[in-house]
Amino acid sequence: MNDFFDKVLHYYGRKGQKLFMINIGAMDGVMFDSMSGYAQIYNSDVLYVEPMKPHFERLVNYKSSNPGNKFENSAISDFNGTITMKTIPIEVVDEGLVHPAFYGMSVIDPSKNGMGSEGDREVVEKYAVDVEVNCITWDDLVQKHNIDHFDVLSVDTEGHDLDVLLGGFKLIEKFKPTICLEIHYHMHFDQEKHDKVFNYLTNLGYKITKYYLN
Repeated sequence: MNDFFDKVLHYYGRKGQKLFMINIGAMDGVMFDSMSGYAQIYNSDVLYVEPMKPHFERLVNYKSSNPGNKFENSAISDFNGTITMKTIPIEVVDEGLVHPAFYGMSVIDPSKNGMGSEGDREVVEKYAVDVEVNCITWDDLVQKHNIDHFDVLSVDTEGHDLDVLLGGFKLIEKFKPTICLEIHYHMHFDQEKHDKVFNYLTNLGYKITKYYLN
């Protein structure tokens, strides 16, 4: 978790301000979820967006106790329909046949991050499958769930984060949420797309901090 992001969420939470969050790439809402603890501690409502059906079913099971939570079983894209994603079946991970990190590595081709690394190529070739999932645009997402604001945006989409933000520029400019995203600078990194996103955020007045994992 980025230290600045951590401080911001605690700051708003301790003020007693009820936040509405959007979590894109939420998985099951527990594993690898950087916002789950904050939402629980400060009783925040969350729109959880997760395209993989098995993860989504666990997500709803874990998070449906809060009536303010919303759920969307889709990927974020620039069109509505279906899109192909590559994933390691959840039962393969559950059975311990691959490293637990693969639980969170579903990707849109071309594969990026762990699913696209040379070190994991043998595992991916052996176990990965292509799955058709729903996809939805930002505009239709907020309209479908009657969202008139959001305070926090977390994006963890295995190398697709910059694309997600590019599609959400209009809403980001309107609502100015606190944003946390994951970028792998060493794997399939797109400098032009990175600069477009970060220049846009800077021009909106965002303070950008980067937290590097070795």
